[in-house]
Amino acid sequence: MSAQNETIAVRPGEGLNVSALSNFLTGAFDKLPADEPLVVTQFPAGASNLTYLLACGSFEAVLRRPPFGPLPAKGHDMKREYQFLKALSPVFSYAPKPFVLGEETEVMDATFYVMERKRGVVVDQRTSGVQPTAEQARNISEMFVRLLAELHRVDPTSAGLDVFGHPEGFMERQVKRWIQRFERVKPRMNRDMRG
Repeated sequence: MSAQNETIAVRPGEGLNVSALSNFLTGAFDKLPADEPLVVTQFPAGASNLTYLLACGSFEAVLRRPPFGPLPAKGHDMKREYQFLKALSPVFSYAPKPFVLGEETEVMDATFYVMERKRGVVVDQRTSGVQPTAEQARNISEMFVRLLAELHRVDPTSAGLDVFGHPEGFMERQVKRWIQRFERVKPRMNRDMRG
């Protein structure tokens, strides 16, 4: 699948300052070809954080940034996401390697990072015309379980991942949050179900 099929033109209101970004990347690391223009397109899936494809000659990378507008205090922490991938990618080869963290206000209005592009097949509503066989569906499912098991074999302490989060009491906190979210939407669900 080509990049043209995987990405779209940047949505209105979600554009980046390509010139400032190009200057930042050229100064930040040596992977960007200096004699080629930087082309930015957008991955259409995902609404929590915005994800862009950066292409410059044969070089490709992915940029992640929070959405535009006001953000919750602890939400959309790009620095934390960058640091997590920096710790995980050396011990789990399927995690993209982060290249550079940007906290430059002249480049962008928010913290962002640029990471390695990992190629693969994205299965979503845009996968039109694809009718997988039962064998392909089974293979995808089995691969998902294998990779999830491999991820869970990563030792958090030796990988430096133990500094992220608070594992003690996690399940209790998680269930409480789920119940709180359900209680907030329950009145609306009841109305919607009554029609």
